[in-house]
Amino acid sequence: MRSSRLLVFLWIAVVGCSRRDETSTSTSTSTSTSTSTSGSTSNSGSTSTSTSTSTSTPIADASADAVADAISDAAIDAGVPDFRAGESLGPVKLGMTKDALVAALGKPESSSAQLGREYLRYACGGLQVSLEGGKVKGIFAFSGVAGGYEKPTKRYDVRGPSGITMDSTADQIVAALGPADSRGELSHAPIPSRWLAYDRGLSFEFVKASGKLVSITILPKK
Repeated sequence: MRSSRLLVFLWIAVVGCSRRDETSTSTSTSTSTSTSTSGSTSNSGSTSTSTSTSTSTPIADASADAVADAISDAAIDAGVPDFRAGESLGPVKLGMTKDALVAALGKPESSSAQLGREYLRYACGGLQVSLEGGKVKGIFAFSGVAGGYEKPTKRYDVRGPSGITMDSTADQIVAALGPADSRGELSHAPIPSRWLAYDRGLSFEFVKASGKLVSITILPKK
């Protein structure tokens, strides 16, 4: 993913793990204003606002329990659900096709399209995946903590380099990985947050007030 899209997850609210949370049973199209903060992915700290059309499509036969089980089973089949910067997170790998993704995790709870990308939500498993041209371009794992533009979702437990987990602090991550290549804040988000990004294809978002980790994102290496 290009640097201008590291941590702003396109205002997609991950709203829980029940099909009852879906407010539509058919494709709906709405026009929304998305705010992309280039500070979240570059050193410039500039902010730009654009208006785009977002299409959200709930997946009719997705089951919350089935989705969660599929993600868990796929992670077990793949070994431990570790993440690798610029490569993979659990069973999901950058560059894999949409068909391969669905084969590994099952059908998503919902999908949306915005800014030329498709987003598949597995909120019950704590995951979201972005695709471009039918291939995975970004993998987002959530800790279950609300922060930035993200609402609470189920926790996706991962284990990364030097013991990094969803409970790691920013200081612990820097101690494990070294100084971040870029960092910044989403000070105008509903829950202000800050982020650390590494050019090797890895970023982290934290609640500014508490320091709790919100998400880990795997992206292409720069």
